[in-house]
Amino acid sequence: YCEPNLSIKTIVGYKSMLEKINDYIGDWKLKDIDTYTLHELYIKLKNGDKVKKRSNYTILHYYNLINLMFEQAIDFEILDYNPNRKIKRPKKEKKLVQCYDMEQMKTLLNGLDNECLKYQALIRLAIDSGARKSEILALTWQDINFDTGVITINKSIDVIKGEFYEKE
Repeated sequence: YCEPNLSIKTIVGYKSMLEKINDYIGDWKLKDIDTYTLHELYIKLKNGDKVKKRSNYTILHYYNLINLMFEQAIDFEILDYNPNRKIKRPKKEKKLVQCYDMEQMKTLLNGLDNECLKYQALIRLAIDSGARKSEILALTWQDINFDTGVITINKSIDVIKGEFYEKE
């Protein structure tokens, strides 16, 4: 149902999560899955039963996928109730972003002087623009306006299972 509306990266992520979900409740019928069963599933995912331990952020992805599946089953009139609704939505964990300090930035920029021009350009562009690696790698000459000095970031590249996918 969802595949035509999702990016390849999302589809691959969903399929990976579904494999883990199926390890626990893959043999169950949707109508037999209750709130307690889902609660236990989330605990097992968090604690690393059958799989490596998952963070709250990852559990949130599982929660959203399961919620989507049950809501779609309701829309298709397969079910009348979503047992996931009664489970508290996991909260995103706030992570402290690690950034270079001024001394580390100076060391990086000084070290760049001995590198080839393409690496100098890529790293300086990342530092100056704040663009993500996937956005920088998707840049083409048409994205650069040499008259105005403006670079337009309008796409990115994902690498999934060794293949490159460009997305707007």
